[in-house]
Amino acid sequence: MLDQKIPPALLLFIFGIVIFFMSNQIFTFAGISQFVGLGLGISAVAIAVVAVLSFKRANTTVNPMKTENINSLVTTGIFSKSRNPMYVAMAVLLFAFGVYMEVLLFSVFWTVFFILYITKFQIMPEERVLVSIFGDEYRTYCKDVRRWL
Repeated sequence: MLDQKIPPALLLFIFGIVIFFMSNQIFTFAGISQFVGLGLGISAVAIAVVAVLSFKRANTTVNPMKTENINSLVTTGIFSKSRNPMYVAMAVLLFAFGVYMEVLLFSVFWTVFFILYITKFQIMPEERVLVSIFGDEYRTYCKDVRRWL
């Protein structure tokens, strides 16, 4: 059973709302920060799509709250660079939103907080589940591939 009871996508949304209300910006598309934020956001979505498609091809669940549906360990493609590219994408998207909203300091703070929180309450419990399912295969994968980047 996972320690985290809130779906990661909902956490991302909540953290994004916090960043939104900390900014004084109205959605505009004028400055360099908007271009950078948009570019980072597009990159984050691309990472997430590639990761989700990898899970779909392996016929395993993308829902981190449904660990009982895990039936395959995905270690190729983007998962050969990061064990958690979907969470990397979420963190980049959160940071991108803060850059877009021109609240860089808040964006850094909330992105780091998101990473620490999701690591403690989602990723580490997921790792325990994956060790119980895949054993040495997963332990070897963890030695070869970093948790984040």
